[in-house]
Amino acid sequence: MPLESASTRAPSPMSQPDSETEIRDTRRRARRLSPVARRTQLLQAAVRVVAARGLNASGLHQEIAASAGVANATVFFYFATRDNLIDAVLGDVERELELLAEGILLREGSARQNALDLLFAFADWVGTHQDHARIWLEWGTATRESYWPRYLASIAWHVRLWSTAMTHARPRPATAKALDAHDVAQLIVGSGHMIVQMMFAGRTRETVDHYIEALISAVLD
Repeated sequence: MPLESASTRAPSPMSQPDSETEIRDTRRRARRLSPVARRTQLLQAAVRVVAARGLNASGLHQEIAASAGVANATVFFYFATRDNLIDAVLGDVERELELLAEGILLREGSARQNALDLLFAFADWVGTHQDHARIWLEWGTATRESYWPRYLASIAWHVRLWSTAMTHARPRPATAKALDAHDVAQLIVGSGHMIVQMMFAGRTRETVDHYIEALISAVLD
């Protein structure tokens, strides 16, 4: 992050730091930010670190401090415990996905087109928010962790949103007998993990889009 520029005037012997640590601290002192801006900065660093190290990694506060260029105490001030830190990171992932879904599924228009547009936008999001996507993928397999119920609640929220939107779709007759709007919503929401895996496995965007189109055709045409 941007650092305060050093004075161009040479320090006097009396003012020179006595150790390498003091020299480093002098040169890397974080610039002043408002509390809101500082928390945002630290949360962004937390997402980067957790994506790289994993939700269960140790020493997260220290790594976040190093990434953000602040003292360890600063990170602890905003996220006092490991649970507070993980809660904030997962909350950031949740907000990203909720805003994405609401922005498309709640708009006017064809339910089928909205479904396609949202899954295409989700694939775009995976490409531009790889840290968030990596955390979401890990979160979805953390069945033994304390934050697993929160993941289930998040998925249930998305299924309800999709189910409401799909109520206006008209599946083909053979499908309608087997799948209701809730079933369709679960199938589509469940495809999110497959899309992330395909993107991280290096599948071409054309291949991912073909998968999305085939899925929507299978459940909504």
